[in-house]
Amino acid sequence: MIGRRDFVLMVGGVAVAGPGTVRAAVTIPHVAFLAVGFGADTTAFDAIRDGLRGLGNIEGQTFVAEPYASNDAARIPDLAERVVAAQPAVIVTINAAAVPDLVKRTQSIPIVVAFCADPVALGFSKSVARPTGNVTGILTLDDALLPKKVELLDQLAGPMKRVGLVYDIGNPNHVPMLAKAKAMAAAGGPQIVLLGVASPSDVATVLDRDEARDLSGLIVWASPVIVTGRANLIAAAIARRIPAIHTFVFEVEDGALASYGLEPTENFQRAAEYADRLLHGAKVADLPFEAPRTFHLALNLKTAKAIGVTIPPTLLARADEVIE
Repeated sequence: MIGRRDFVLMVGGVAVAGPGTVRAAVTIPHVAFLAVGFGADTTAFDAIRDGLRGLGNIEGQTFVAEPYASNDAARIPDLAERVVAAQPAVIVTINAAAVPDLVKRTQSIPIVVAFCADPVALGFSKSVARPTGNVTGILTLDDALLPKKVELLDQLAGPMKRVGLVYDIGNPNHVPMLAKAKAMAAAGGPQIVLLGVASPSDVATVLDRDEARDLSGLIVWASPVIVTGRANLIAAAIARRIPAIHTFVFEVEDGALASYGLEPTENFQRAAEYADRLLHGAKVADLPFEAPRTFHLALNLKTAKAIGVTIPPTLLARADEVIE
């Protein structure tokens, strides 16, 4: 299971900038690791490195890893320029934020996205099964998970009539999910109140907005911005007795009522597998965008009691983790 520090890299990055690594020899292919978000440690990059080593690659002999990262999303064009100029054999980016800038600069260097929303909707490929450009990776299925999260809220706290959806305005991975939310509302589902945020301070105060009044429930999507401001958001939801469902287990450990989402360590390993295959001659077109294999449900009984929610025994039995 991924911990708090492990997750940060999944959605954001590290506070280091590359390409600081000196290549052992010009003939050794190098893998560029790219992340943009907030500062943390190098856990995600290390997880992908470990994945490559576990597949028989020897760092410094069969590949060299070069991290490029920043806290500042405004630096994406600069980082993309530097990554492409270095001509790596493979680019592994943690999420989709930098992909548009990368593909503007190269259509030949393979790009693996560890956490990618619908690549067709985002314009990365014309096909999920057979990528048509130079981008592939592991899907997040955020749009497909949205109805499931509404269903879980229904089971936790009765029929949902007005659901708040906290999303990151600047995160391309959230775009397909927003389209799904609008389609659900138009088809007679619950009213979806879109609560876009652009900074951690926005996240901390999002429930103070007029449009956030009288919510039946809250769905909180994951991004660097949202994860940074999560503590105040979790506390505000509890204070207002709003049942909220997040994405990752560590958010439930921090006090959120529930989470439902993929297991990040699985994506790191699979991104390493894709990079390994590309290093050994595979083509992007032969590596389909693949769905997560598992999703995890976590519940917090203390928070449920605090907001007056009785979790059904059937839901408790299904949970992968229960925080007491």
